[in-house]
Amino acid sequence: MDKQNEILEIVRFLAENSASKQDLEDLRVATKQDLEDLRFATKQEFADLRAEMATKQDLHDFKSEILTHIDHFAHTQEKFDIELCALRDKCNRVEEQVIGE
Repeated sequence: MDKQNEILEIVRFLAENSASKQDLEDLRVATKQDLEDLRFATKQEFADLRAEMATKQDLHDFKSEILTHIDHFAHTQEKFDIELCALRDKCNRVEEQVIGE
């Protein structure tokens, strides 16, 4: 009789705690929907990321702008060097005039 009671207890436990076919189908449908939602969200995030990324033209324009600024800076530095040399020569001439007299 104990053996029958154990088997009956196991059967009751399985009946109370096991999933029905409908439960499994509902879980499958919910999981499938979650995966589709995740796939759509990921696809949308990649589309947004692509929209925010710089294009080759943007990078080319940025590079050209930087090179223009560097060229301007180099040209300005060259002008300052020329002016400094002219000012140094002028100071030397003034010193020669003052000392020479």
